[in-house]
Amino acid sequence: MTPDTTSAIDKQSHRPVAQVAFVIGIVASIFNSACASHRGADEQAWVDFATISQSVSRSGAAPGESPVGWRLWWTADEIYDGAGPTKPSLEKHGGLATSFRPLKCEYETEVANPGVMTADGQPQCEAIFINEAASNFIFERELWNRNKLIEAAKEGKVHFPADKKVSRQIKTEWRRVQSQRAAKYIVAAASDGQLYGLVAIHLMSHELPDWLWATWLHEDFAFMMPPAIGFHDAFGAKADGASSPALTSLLASHGASRLLHYKLIGTQHDFVDPSALGNPLIEGRDTDTLANSSCMACHRFAAISSNGSMTKPRVSTGFAKLPDGFFPVDFSFSLARRAVCQDAVGCNAAYELH
Repeated sequence: MTPDTTSAIDKQSHRPVAQVAFVIGIVASIFNSACASHRGADEQAWVDFATISQSVSRSGAAPGESPVGWRLWWTADEIYDGAGPTKPSLEKHGGLATSFRPLKCEYETEVANPGVMTADGQPQCEAIFINEAASNFIFERELWNRNKLIEAAKEGKVHFPADKKVSRQIKTEWRRVQSQRAAKYIVAAASDGQLYGLVAIHLMSHELPDWLWATWLHEDFAFMMPPAIGFHDAFGAKADGASSPALTSLLASHGASRLLHYKLIGTQHDFVDPSALGNPLIEGRDTDTLANSSCMACHRFAAISSNGSMTKPRVSTGFAKLPDGFFPVDFSFSLARRAVCQDAVGCNAAYELH
């Protein structure tokens, strides 16, 4: 059973029909005939996670840090620096940093969600990383400039690359890690020298027109996943929850065996099956919230109006029509939320409630 990619493109991404042939080829490579099993999507998610987490040799890594490749991706804070009417200075470096930088925490979204506070009542550290293909797309079209983003969105031209170089974005969550547990984590150092362990990660990867979505939780926090929802990994987990031989082999071949300490909660590639996907260290631990959270349904509302205002993220499942007068920006909330008005005339970056 092959997913109906044509209807998905027409209805959900508004992607030009000329791209359908390519999309069908990609879909076929990911999903086997037993598409209801989700094994193909889960396997592809693990392949993506392992590939981007391979170690790289670059300067700047602090003692104890994990030199994973995606730490060289630019962060949302770096791309959308808002520094005047010129392109961000980091553009001259291309889509990747040349060395590791200290982990810089973003607390805005975490403070707004008390469900993901640490045990001492502090917001956990969050950072969004955007890969080379996606960041170059933003730089080349100057979409960090909200005025230009408005025009591109109105013309239906905001489509991140999905061909030879697949666009990827990850939302990462970090907490201070105890030294005796550090070997079981992906570790990053903050500017004050403190080590943080990766505790949760959302991945959106553009193998598909509406992206492939996946989310992981570190094993130390698996107890936070409500049993009524649980973990759903048809590729990487055996019936008893232990890592499968296939996953163990895959990670070993990528030099990424540390990822065995992360548990895949699940994947999404359409709005219906599964209709919900969430992470207790990102959406919060409440069972009802997680049962009604969907990566795709939420990011569907990554859209802006003709004056630059944006729709607010919402807890929902299933496909929903955008409010009248809003234009999608390819599921990217970092783009919708962080692009900066360079000309205040006719440009607004506030939320509009609908």
